[in-house]
Amino acid sequence: MMALQVRQRKPKAWSWSYSKLKNYRTCPRRHYHCDIAKDVPQETSDALTWGNAVHEAMAARVGKNVPLPEDMQQFEDWAAKVKTDMPGAVTSCEHELAMTAEFKASAWFGNDTWTRVKLDVLQIIPAGSTQVASLIDWKTGRIESDSEQLGIAAAVVFANFPNVQKIRTRFVFLKEDADGEEDFTRQDMPLLWAKLLPELGKMKHAAETNDYPAKPSHLCKKYCPVASCEHHGK
Repeated sequence: MMALQVRQRKPKAWSWSYSKLKNYRTCPRRHYHCDIAKDVPQETSDALTWGNAVHEAMAARVGKNVPLPEDMQQFEDWAAKVKTDMPGAVTSCEHELAMTAEFKASAWFGNDTWTRVKLDVLQIIPAGSTQVASLIDWKTGRIESDSEQLGIAAAVVFANFPNVQKIRTRFVFLKEDADGEEDFTRQDMPLLWAKLLPELGKMKHAAETNDYPAKPSHLCKKYCPVASCEHHGK
């Protein structure tokens, strides 16, 4: 009789996302209940429902040429612009990419996956031995300046596409009919991680020690779902 061979699966690495980092910055306890324990009601609103519907419709329009619904026709110019901005590009929508803590490509649910991004629109233009890329993030809320989110997305693209040397990133604020863009190169990444890694180290330590202290602010009164917190509603 052959001896049974037992293989122990490698435990999954600690991972994070930009939305989780934002929650942790706002309040570690909120992050714990919303993103880890997930024991509070998920946020819902008409604005969120509308935003999800717009993202789905824009992905169908850009990726499959499905016409936009009648109540979203005002966004057609932006959808059409994707097709003309980067002729010759390979375009994909709702593109899922992941990266390890060593800044290498990984599977979406890989054991070594450190962070993940879902890109509303990703375009890659082959140019000989090097490539340039474009990524677009549709926004349905008010105009905000948050190039850090775009930088993280660019970093994950660089990890997954070794020949890409430059990425033009863009927020498109559909409601305001406006956009904002920023270019990133591989040489920009060390500065991005120099800022983020200390914060991510604290976030990881909190996960390892299960230490998520409350961080009271004006958001406690109306905008926090963690009703068990002593600061809730105050």
